[in-house]
Amino acid sequence: MSKLLAAASVVAAPEEGGHNPLLPHTSELVFGTISFVIVLVLVGWKLVPQIQKTLAERTEAIEGGIKRAEQAQADAQATLDEYKAELDKARRE
Repeated sequence: MSKLLAAASVVAAPEEGGHNPLLPHTSELVFGTISFVIVLVLVGWKLVPQIQKTLAERTEAIEGGIKRAEQAQADAQATLDEYKAELDKARRE
C-alpha cells in the first residue's frame, strides 16, 4: 500500500521544472480549445442542417406510409363488408 501511495505522489508531484506532466501546456490548451470551437462551428453550420433535413424527409415518408396503410386498410375493410353483404344476400336467396 505504501508503494502505491509513493507512486501516486510521484506522479502527482510536479517535475523539478515546476510543470506537472498531467496538465497540458498553455499553448496546447489554447490551440486545442480553438480547434474544438472551429470543429464545433463547422459541424453546427454544415452537418446539423443536413441531418435535420434528412430527418424531416424520413418523417414525412413514414407519415405518408402510415396514411397510405390506413387508407388501404379502410378500403380492404369496405371490400370485406361488401363481400359479406353479398354472401348474406346469396344465402337468403
